Amino acid sequence: MKKKLLFLTFLVSGTLLAGCSDDEKPVDPVALDTPVLAEGVVTQVSLGVVWDAVANAASYVCTLDDGAATPVTQPEVLFDGLEPGRSYTVKVKAVAGQKQYLDSEFAGITVATLPATRLAAPVLTAGDVTESSVAIVWEKVPDATSYVYTVDGGAEQETSALTAVVSGLEPGMPVTVRVRAVSELVQHLDSEVAELTVAAAMEQESFTLSLTDTGMNSISVSVSPKSQTRTYYCGYALKSDFDKYASQDEFIAAVRRKLNASALFAGVSFEEYLAAQLVQGDHPFEFTGLKPETDYVVYAVGWYAPGDLLTTRLMSVPATTLPDASGEVAVAIENVTANGFDVVCTPDAAIEKYYVYVTKTSSLGMEVLMAGGMDAFKEQVMPTKDEYTGTQTISKSGLAAGTAYSVCVLGISKSGSDFWIEKTQKTAKAE
Repeated sequence: MKKKLLFLTFLVSGTLLAGCSDDEKPVDPVALDTPVLAEGVVTQVSLGVVWDAVANAASYVCTLDDGAATPVTQPEVLFDGLEPGRSYTVKVKAVAGQKQYLDSEFAGITVATLPATRLAAPVLTAGDVTESSVAIVWEKVPDATSYVYTVDGGAEQETSALTAVVSGLEPGMPVTVRVRAVSELVQHLDSEVAELTVAAAMEQESFTLSLTDTGMNSISVSVSPKSQTRTYYCGYALKSDFDKYASQDEFIAAVRRKLNASALFAGVSFEEYLAAQLVQGDHPFEFTGLKPETDYVVYAVGWYAPGDLLTTRLMSVPATTLPDASGEVAVAIENVTANGFDVVCTPDAAIEKYYVYVTKTSSLGMEVLMAGGMDAFKEQVMPTKDEYTGTQTISKSGLAAGTAYSVCVLGISKSGSDFWIEKTQKTAKAE
């Protein structure tokens, strides 16, 4: 009995010693390999990152710019809803699925989304045009969801249509429309701005211009514009001068130069001067200080200040002043030399007094004189010149050789009427 018990004790001890052998000690967990990351598919609003599968990994955890963790089971991840043209940092670690393995370290990679693409600019063309409106049209721009436009730099307006209609214009009035294509998608930038300037149609029969009266040195007319809000300018010209111009536009350009000369003479800007000359609605006009028994043309033209903008074509009527029965001054040029000449004036018995003014034909003074007419002559020249009565020989010296001069004589009759005579004389060439 004792032998059996002793044997059992040795047997248990041997068994315990065998269970604690070096081959059966506990093993420490091993970290998984760190994923090796590479850039995947990239667009303006998304980016992908891929890697080779990590041995013994059950899944993976991904972050974008250290944000919330995104678990995936495949060796790839896609982030969308991103900003175009921006760099993002993606981090990935392998997650262990068994106790003998630990999660890997995070691997990181920086990837940039593609930059946003700019939409094509609309190609603008003029559509329907009336006397009070213009339309701008364009073809659809790919990927555009709407269009933003402005009129003459005003407030922005948005439309999904392919046209912008500008109304409430005055006839002939130009407007500049600027349009850009826009998209609701962040991957598209607004297009460059396209620009087109168009004008409302010219009025037909813009004015009624009626001759109401003529005198020996005056003409009266009445102007009625089609539009009562129209601003316009009314003036007159010698018919012989008017007929020299090849077109109405050429004539109006000459009128503008004369008005500009008058503005310089008055010491104000052309825009200020023109604004003071423009009128609206029905209006009577009387032009005085004209030459007796002479053909004139009275005209009206739609004009906006600033004065570069004409809106309607010129309307004109011819008129001839009555003969002046109250006297005249005969003017002759004698003794022409390189530095001067004599002006011989012979008034008849009806003339009370007269004035003589000589200036270079091309000088500003004459342009101002011609632009301002008789009123300018009386206001600007008469106070500075000597009065003459009877027959006089007036010597003009110190003039430039070989140069054309204009000689203007203003006669005042005993009846109070006045008229002027203009002659052109060129001095002799210097020897």
